[in-house]
Amino acid sequence: SFYYSLNLLAYSKNYEGELITKNKRYKNYRFSDEREWRFIYEPNVIGEDLFHLTYENYEKNKSTYNKRVASFKVKFALTDINYIIVKKESEIEELYLQIQEIFSDEIKHKGLKRIPINFFTNKQIIKDFL
Repeated sequence: SFYYSLNLLAYSKNYEGELITKNKRYKNYRFSDEREWRFIYEPNVIGEDLFHLTYENYEKNKSTYNKRVASFKVKFALTDINYIIVKKESEIEELYLQIQEIFSDEIKHKGLKRIPINFFTNKQIIKDFL
Protein backbone atom coordinates (compact mmCIF):
# COMPACT_ATOMS: atom_id res chain seq x y z
CA SER A 1 0.00 0.00 0.00
CA PHE A 2 0.93 3.66 -0.24
CA TYR A 3 1.65 3.95 3.51
CA TYR A 4 4.11 1.04 3.48
CA SER A 5 5.91 2.49 0.46
CA LEU A 6 6.31 5.83 2.23
CA ASN A 7 7.47 4.09 5.36
CA LEU A 8 10.17 2.25 3.41
CA LEU A 9 11.33 5.50 1.80
CA ALA A 10 11.62 7.13 5.23
CA TYR A 11 14.37 4.63 6.12
CA SER A 12 16.17 5.02 2.79
CA LYS A 13 18.66 7.54 1.53
CA ASN A 14 20.81 8.15 -1.50
CA TYR A 15 24.10 6.29 -1.71
CA GLU A 16 25.82 9.27 -3.31
CA GLY A 17 24.76 12.68 -4.56
CA GLU A 18 24.95 16.42 -4.09
CA LEU A 19 25.03 17.79 -0.54
CA ILE A 20 24.57 21.47 0.19
CA THR A 21 25.38 22.75 3.68
CA LYS A 22 25.48 26.30 5.04
CA ASN A 23 29.18 26.63 4.23
CA LYS A 24 29.92 24.16 1.45
CA ARG A 25 28.61 22.32 -1.58
CA TYR A 26 29.72 18.75 -2.29
CA LYS A 27 29.16 17.47 -5.81
CA ASN A 28 29.55 13.71 -5.16
CA TYR A 29 29.05 13.34 -1.41
CA ARG A 30 28.89 9.71 -0.29
CA PHE A 31 25.95 9.53 2.14
CA SER A 32 26.67 5.86 2.86
CA ASP A 33 29.84 6.91 4.74
CA GLU A 34 27.68 8.47 7.47
CA ARG A 35 26.55 5.09 8.81
CA GLU A 36 23.69 6.75 10.62
CA TRP A 37 20.73 5.21 12.35
CA ARG A 38 17.29 6.51 11.51
CA PHE A 39 14.33 6.62 13.81
CA ILE A 40 11.03 7.38 12.10
CA TYR A 41 7.97 8.32 14.10
CA GLU A 42 4.63 6.91 13.03
CA PRO A 43 2.28 9.35 11.23
CA ASN A 44 -0.21 9.31 14.10
CA VAL A 45 2.54 10.57 16.45
CA ILE A 46 4.03 13.40 14.38
CA GLY A 47 1.00 14.23 12.24
CA GLU A 48 0.10 13.09 8.75
CA ASP A 49 1.18 16.41 7.19
CA LEU A 50 4.74 16.04 8.53
CA PHE A 51 4.94 12.40 7.52
CA HIS A 52 4.05 13.29 3.92
CA LEU A 53 6.05 16.53 3.83
CA THR A 54 7.83 17.28 0.57
CA TYR A 55 11.21 18.96 0.42
CA GLU A 56 9.71 21.94 -1.38
CA ASN A 57 7.10 22.52 1.32
CA TYR A 58 9.70 22.06 4.03
CA GLU A 59 11.93 24.70 2.43
CA LYS A 60 9.02 27.19 2.30
CA ASN A 61 8.19 26.82 6.01
CA LYS A 62 11.42 25.43 7.48
CA SER A 63 11.33 27.23 10.86
CA THR A 64 7.68 26.29 11.48
CA TYR A 65 8.33 22.60 10.76
CA ASN A 66 11.57 22.58 12.78
CA LYS A 67 9.73 23.99 15.81
CA ARG A 68 7.08 21.28 15.50
CA VAL A 69 9.61 18.46 15.58
CA ALA A 70 12.02 19.97 18.13
CA SER A 71 10.55 17.92 20.98
CA PHE A 72 10.86 14.61 19.11
CA LYS A 73 14.18 13.24 20.28
CA VAL A 74 15.67 9.77 20.39
CA LYS A 75 16.98 9.07 23.88
CA PHE A 76 19.97 6.85 24.42
CA ALA A 77 22.50 6.16 27.15
CA LEU A 78 26.22 6.78 27.12
CA THR A 79 26.74 3.02 27.20
CA ASP A 80 24.88 2.73 23.89
CA ILE A 81 27.89 4.32 22.13
CA ASN A 82 30.85 2.01 21.47
CA TYR A 83 32.96 3.91 18.95
CA ILE A 84 33.32 7.41 17.58
CA ILE A 85 35.37 8.02 14.47
CA VAL A 86 36.79 11.51 13.95
CA LYS A 87 38.72 13.02 11.11
CA LYS A 88 41.67 14.35 13.14
CA GLU A 89 43.13 13.37 16.50
CA SER A 90 42.86 17.00 17.62
CA GLU A 91 39.03 16.63 17.60
CA ILE A 92 38.99 13.89 20.24
CA GLU A 93 39.56 16.01 23.36
CA GLU A 94 36.84 18.55 22.52
CA LEU A 95 34.38 15.79 21.66
CA TYR A 96 35.29 13.90 24.85
CA LEU A 97 34.55 17.03 26.92
CA GLN A 98 31.22 17.59 25.15
CA ILE A 99 30.17 14.00 25.78
CA GLN A 100 31.22 14.34 29.41
CA GLU A 101 28.97 17.40 29.73
CA ILE A 102 25.98 15.90 27.92
CA PHE A 103 26.08 12.67 29.93
CA SER A 104 27.29 14.14 33.24
CA ASP A 105 24.29 12.83 35.21
CA GLU A 106 24.77 9.29 33.91
CA ILE A 107 28.53 9.43 34.59
CA LYS A 108 27.93 10.54 38.20
CA HIS A 109 25.09 8.06 38.73
CA LYS A 110 27.14 5.09 37.48
CA GLY A 111 30.36 6.32 39.12
CA LEU A 112 32.29 6.07 35.86
CA LYS A 113 35.98 7.03 36.02
CA ARG A 114 36.20 7.42 32.24
CA ILE A 115 33.83 7.53 29.31
CA PRO A 116 33.50 3.96 27.93
CA ILE A 117 33.86 4.98 24.28
CA ASN A 118 36.72 4.20 21.92
CA PHE A 119 37.76 7.14 19.74
CA PHE A 120 39.47 6.48 16.42
CA THR A 121 40.69 8.67 13.60
CA ASN A 122 40.10 7.85 9.94
CA LYS A 123 43.82 7.07 9.57
CA GLN A 124 43.78 4.63 12.51
CA ILE A 125 40.83 2.76 11.05
CA ILE A 126 42.53 2.44 7.67
CA LYS A 127 45.90 1.46 9.18
CA ASP A 128 44.68 -0.94 11.87
CA PHE A 129 41.52 -2.46 10.43
CA LEU A 130 41.61 -2.32 6.64
